[in-house]
Amino acid sequence: MKAGNLYEEKETFIRKAYAYLNEGFHEKVVNRQQICAAANQLAVKKELIVDGKAVYKKAVYEQEKETAEALAKLLIRKPDETDIRPLIQEAEEELGIWLSKCQREAVVMAFRYRFSIITGGPGTGKTTVEKVILYVHEQLHDGTVLLMAPTGKASRRMAESTGCEDAGTMHSMLGLQNDDDSYELMMEPLECELLISDEFSMVDMRLGHNFFCRIDEATRLILVGDVNQLPSVGPGNVFRELIESGIIPTTVLNVVFRQGENSQIAYNADLMQKNRTDFQEGTDFSWFPPIRKPRPGR
Repeated sequence: MKAGNLYEEKETFIRKAYAYLNEGFHEKVVNRQQICAAANQLAVKKELIVDGKAVYKKAVYEQEKETAEALAKLLIRKPDETDIRPLIQEAEEELGIWLSKCQREAVVMAFRYRFSIITGGPGTGKTTVEKVILYVHEQLHDGTVLLMAPTGKASRRMAESTGCEDAGTMHSMLGLQNDDDSYELMMEPLECELLISDEFSMVDMRLGHNFFCRIDEATRLILVGDVNQLPSVGPGNVFRELIESGIIPTTVLNVVFRQGENSQIAYNADLMQKNRTDFQEGTDFSWFPPIRKPRPGR
């Protein structure tokens, strides 16, 4: 779990336990059979959960299982066939913006499905899409809107960029005080008609579990983030695995709009993700060839 994983492969678990328990002794004091026997006793007591080839801590296994069940309930809802394209055009005129094809698809996807994901790198217009979604929602409904992000800085940025005051940290809105595993999950659903959660790549399994178990079936849920950002601090790469599951409607924003004058960071980051190396140098990006160590003399 300290390495960011939710479980350990069974064979790796046994091998690591064997190396750890025998470390520092001149002779081997614990054998493989003893380790397996002790692990089986822990499994019988439900302190460890063995699922196929995976070995879990009980609390983490239950979090992942209950999260999957909550996600399944969100995904069985029928799509909405309402044509919102006229409202998207209206939003562009009112907000003075122009959406790219993929941005427009993200907005359409957000209103066709009750649960969708929008992902893209820096400068690809994720915030612009959020603004349009909020505008369209306001024209269609008058229900409560909640904006969330894992950190205070990210939630304040959401409020400032979208003009929506109902933004806060996920911990505060979910009523979490700390990251202790021994919390009691409050099952009261979040009361809102539209919920947008930004910077979702920072969400770990524990926070994701509490979050998804609190989503009401009537809520329209939109997750936003950059899958190539650093993973969460706690165990579980939730956002990436949601996308890679292939069962959640996902829009990838791949056109870079925002970058400073002569800045090439966003442009070159996009090239890196495409396994290309024809980088453009600028005031904030330079290419340094690898340093070759001199060969030792004869």
